[in-house]
Order: sequence, then structure tokens, then C-alpha cells
Amino acid sequence: MMEMSLAEGLLLLSLLSFPLLYLSSTTVKYYCKVGFLFFLVGFACLGIILLCAYKGRNVDNMRIHNKLLSPIKYVFGIKFKIQGLENLPNEECYVMVGNHQGYVDIVAMSQFLPPRCVAIAKKELRFVGLLGLTFWLCGYFFIDRERKSQAINTMLHIQKTMVAEKFQIFIFPEGTRNQNTSMLPFKHGAFHLAVQAQVPVVPVVISSYHHFFNTMERKFTEGECTIQILPKVETQGLTADSVPELTKAVRDAMLKVFNQISEEVKQ
Repeated sequence: MMEMSLAEGLLLLSLLSFPLLYLSSTTVKYYCKVGFLFFLVGFACLGIILLCAYKGRNVDNMRIHNKLLSPIKYVFGIKFKIQGLENLPNEECYVMVGNHQGYVDIVAMSQFLPPRCVAIAKKELRFVGLLGLTFWLCGYFFIDRERKSQAINTMLHIQKTMVAEKFQIFIFPEGTRNQNTSMLPFKHGAFHLAVQAQVPVVPVVISSYHHFFNTMERKFTEGECTIQILPKVETQGLTADSVPELTKAVRDAMLKVFNQISEEVKQ
């Protein structure tokens, strides 16, 4: 019988000990689950690309985008409770704004985004393999946050395209992921876009993932999440000078609801 090499022995030991590590270590479990989340998102993206490629870049591809990403919640035992669907406007154009927490957001968004609502993403995501191609096919807009003048031109293009083609835009006004028990200051871009287009702002609040998903604590378990859609905020008659006040009012309203629903899901 051929003797086992040291490398083969170490590999076998690793394979045998992995289930024990997975069950006993929250850190190992966290990284395994995050890796599997990335795999499932990538697999869903592959399906979206195959089903949507013949249409090319088209906002209507968001229907398939949402349908294929939404079921991922079942794999990880995440229950989403959506409140306030009656607050979605009848208008064909509006700007949705939501709080940005982490990797789970892409699954959360698929639960509530209207069929013709596309997001604005940082330009770097355009080059992230299957994800970038999926975003491009679904009509996502990519913005260079490091170049202010170029970002402004992109927002003007988005405004004209949104109004002309009659769809909605979703933006994370915090500008980056935030897993604190509050919200970062909001950037003004989303609100300038709404005011320039004279379309409503629709705030969406996603309760904290902290009790089931937390990057700092390396925690990823089953859990519940509430998504609250707030009443629209009109921008008719507002000007650029109104944007700071509008931004503050929307953030204050969202933060109040965030604290409330985050406390409720923990109980």
C-alpha cells in the first residue's frame, strides 16, 4: 500500500477537521457563509447575463435581476418584512434613497425595487466580473466619485435619461457601507438629481443587520430584517438652494425610522 505523503496527510487532516471548525468557530462560519453568498450572487449574475444578453443594456432587465437575486434569502434564513408598499408613487420617475450596510444589501434591494428602478454604483464595480456585466446589462449607472466634474456630468446624463425613458433611480446617499447603529451624513447628489428633475424622493429604510450580520464581529446567522418605505417627499418648486435642507429632512426622517424598526427586529 502506497504511503501517504506529508502534503496529502495535511490535506486529509484539514478536510476532516473543517466540519468541527465550522461548527465551533463563528469566524470560520462567517467567512464560509460570506464566500457562499458571493458564489450565489455570482451564480445568479450568470443566470441574469444568459437571460438578458439578447436584449443588451436595458432597464427592463431589472425584473430578472430582482427575481434571481431575491431567493438567496432562503439559503441564509433571512426573513424580510416589507412595510409601506402603498407609499410607492404612481409617477414613472422618482429617486429612491436607502441606507447602505453591507453585502446583504444586494439581496435586500431585490425585495423592494420596482421593476424599472436601477441603481447608481461606483465605477469600480463595472469591472467586477459577472457582477459588473450584470449591472451594465440591467442599466446601472456608474459614477466616478473621485472626479467631481465628471460625476456632475454623469448625474446630468442620468437625470435626462431617467425623464426621457421613464424609470426610477436608487441611490445610497451615505456613499459607502456603514454597519454602525446610525447613519453616516448624506451626500447631496441624490437630492440634487431629484430637484433638477423635479421628481419625488422616496426614502427606504432597511433595519440594522447587526443582530445577524456583522463584519466587525464576524457574525452571519439567520435573522429578520424590516424594510420600511416612507411617504414620498415632493421636490416641485424646489431649487438647488433647497437641497441641503431637503437632505437633512430626509435623513432625519430615515434615522428616526431606522432606530425604531431596528429595535423592533431585535426583540
